[in-house]
Amino acid sequence: MEEVQFGPGDVIFREGDEADAAYFVVEGEVEIRLESSGTHHLGSRVREGEILGEMALLGDRPRSATAIAATRVRLLPLSDAFFDKHIAGNPGQVRALIGCLVERLRNADARLRAAIERTQRSPETGLSDLLEGRIEGQMAFEEGEAPVHVHSDYREEMGFRPFSVAVSRFPFRIGRAGRSGDGGVFSSKIDLEVEDHSPFQVSRVHCDIVSEEGCFFVRDKGSRLGTIVNGRTIGTDQGMLTAALGRESNTVVLGLPRSPHRLTVIVGKMDG
Repeated sequence: MEEVQFGPGDVIFREGDEADAAYFVVEGEVEIRLESSGTHHLGSRVREGEILGEMALLGDRPRSATAIAATRVRLLPLSDAFFDKHIAGNPGQVRALIGCLVERLRNADARLRAAIERTQRSPETGLSDLLEGRIEGQMAFEEGEAPVHVHSDYREEMGFRPFSVAVSRFPFRIGRAGRSGDGGVFSSKIDLEVEDHSPFQVSRVHCDIVSEEGCFFVRDKGSRLGTIVNGRTIGTDQGMLTAALGRESNTVVLGLPRSPHRLTVIVGKMDG
């Protein structure tokens, strides 16, 4: 199928429209907006390497949200016929599509958990206020400004190259360097490739740093050994996949407590 292009601010589809295709984001970013009581709320952003409107491939339901191009975007339409011919009979592609759907659910779960935690700390603040972004202490950043910085904490004798990364686009994906993309059109781009060697601590797709409504958190992506955030282990074996990041300095360990891959994740504006 041929690619389609949209400019910044263009509506790709609206909530309630007939869903006739999903889209693979080849380039750019798309805002997902939810309508409630006549107002619009930013639900999430979908970027290159992700799929947009994937429920169109699985059920005859109208669009559940509005998609608007945040930048100039190039999209590859994925119709029912394309799905049946190129994806349904390919186990790897089906697993990757399921992964996309699970990631959407994890996003929603993480956002709700973060809101509940904030409500428990501030009972006078309603859950609806939190979900709609009216959260006391939210951090505001100018467009293009990096609200998160990730630094490696390697010692010289470990033999790993140190790195320092400013993060301004989310989700920010972290995984082991040299992974092979076996998900076809549904394979996700890794933003930070971490060098590792046997015995491996870092999974090929390990974790994300995610921004939701002015809050930041780490989401384990089903890594083999889990992720430790400020001393708290998250992962499939823990029954908890997300952990909130605090202001300023956080410690994130990829793998077991003895893992050499300890990161310092700084949330907030850097001095200087």
